[in-house]
Amino acid sequence: MSIHVRISSKYIKNRAFDKPHYKKMVIEYLRRFGEATRSDLDSLLLGKLSDAMNAKQKKAFVTNLLQEMKAGDQIAPDGVTRWAKWRLSSEAKNEDD
Repeated sequence: MSIHVRISSKYIKNRAFDKPHYKKMVIEYLRRFGEATRSDLDSLLLGKLSDAMNAKQKKAFVTNLLQEMKAGDQIAPDGVTRWAKWRLSSEAKNEDD
């Protein structure tokens, strides 16, 4: 039984959620807090990504996820430097109405 539990927990840690799950987490965070720095979003997501990825891959995943959400008009950065704040786009805000 204990071997089964170890294998199951290792599987869960290595299994990644799908992108929509992470996007939903970002949107829920922004709805609750209004804005987020990249550091905030890293704190939210990095620990939840698959243990099969190294730190560089995890950072790249978050970067790509944010850029994909930006291109899909779900979120928008306020600023262009590393101190930019991410917010829900006006399009995403209107989806609640």
